[in-house]
Amino acid sequence: MRVLGALLLAAACALCHGDSRASTELAEPAAVCSGDSCPATGLAGPPEERESEPHPSPPPRSPPPPLPLASAGGPHVVVVYDTPSVPPAQLRAVLAQLGVSDDQAQQLAAQIHRFGSRVVAAAPEAACRRVAALFDAIHMRTEVRPRRPSDTPSEYSDSDVLVLDAAGLQEMRGSDTPTLVTFYAPWCGHCRKMVPDFKKAAAKLKEVGIATAAVNCDQEKGVAQTLGIKGFPAIRFFYKGQMVEYAGPREAMQFVGFAQGQARIAFVKSQVSKLVGGVAGRVNQLASKLVNSKVLQRGAPAAAAAA
Repeated sequence: MRVLGALLLAAACALCHGDSRASTELAEPAAVCSGDSCPATGLAGPPEERESEPHPSPPPRSPPPPLPLASAGGPHVVVVYDTPSVPPAQLRAVLAQLGVSDDQAQQLAAQIHRFGSRVVAAAPEAACRRVAALFDAIHMRTEVRPRRPSDTPSEYSDSDVLVLDAAGLQEMRGSDTPTLVTFYAPWCGHCRKMVPDFKKAAAKLKEVGIATAAVNCDQEKGVAQTLGIKGFPAIRFFYKGQMVEYAGPREAMQFVGFAQGQARIAFVKSQVSKLVGGVAGRVNQLASKLVNSKVLQRGAPAAAAAA
């Protein structure tokens, strides 16, 4: 298992540091950005053209979460769920068997506790089941499943922002949770520049019951087309099947104010709808009673004559 752990960790380092050998999926496509957004469809061009693009310089990126992924293309993943009854020392001991340093193990344990679960490895199914068995042995709940595009570490993996694929987005749109969503592309400089502010907004909005999410449109290529997105980043507010586009400054407090405002508007609309529905129901009841009363009044003389 130590050999497997070393392979997992080595590949994780290659992935986290942008080693192109770790995954061809993460290669940055050629695209020309202008103004304050990047086109939803990348335009092919030679490297020298890409170097002259007017991309804003991205801010220094925070260290990615310590996910010991064997490769971005691993067919299966191991998901470890938070199990409060398991002492943190036991969890760190298992992670150590997989070649994870003590500092990384503490970070990963904190993330599992904070987010409720975490992908800790990606590899062929047999290898994933061997990794899962180590966590099962200390009575932690695990799941081995096929890898999803959203399992690849992203700029938002270590935050309160949910990383969604197309299926997750569809499920979210059908829920009763108000959600602010950014649609982005990893190669877009404007998208990378916005990451810190969107994370800050996510932490604030979580406190008032509003979720935030991110969809990587390079991985979920049909999403942008379905929603009519022409440039990145694109930000939308979703609630009970309704969608509202955000077009303001890409700053944390602006995101918070927009999402809270839309949530209030949606709440008022729902209350008005209930009120109107209640009034309409009451009117229908009164009309029905009135009709029934007239029918009874008309039937009374006929009943008296028959008697």
